[in-house]
Amino acid sequence: MSKHTPGPWAATQTPNDGRWAVLGPAFALPMFAVSPVTSEANARLIAAAPDLLDALKWLARGEHEWSAPPQAIAFMERAIAKAEGLSPFVSPVGGSSQSY
Repeated sequence: MSKHTPGPWAATQTPNDGRWAVLGPAFALPMFAVSPVTSEANARLIAAAPDLLDALKWLARGEHEWSAPPQAIAFMERAIAKAEGLSPFVSPVGGSSQSY
């Protein structure tokens, strides 16, 4: 079971300084990046995360007419486990592994 804040999440540009933020039912997460373009792209990707996770779980369960190759199912299962904190998270800084 996921411990993340349930969606829907939305990306929005703040009126006061033009920065991007991700808004959810119970939070606002400001996005800070080197450029406004990167900030917007990151905010939109993060805002889509709950929907992407739900879609991936649906595909991995196989409750549809589409048949995925075994490698695709394994890839989906690894991504789901990573999103739900069931696999190690490898930090891009220093490469250390931590489970979240």
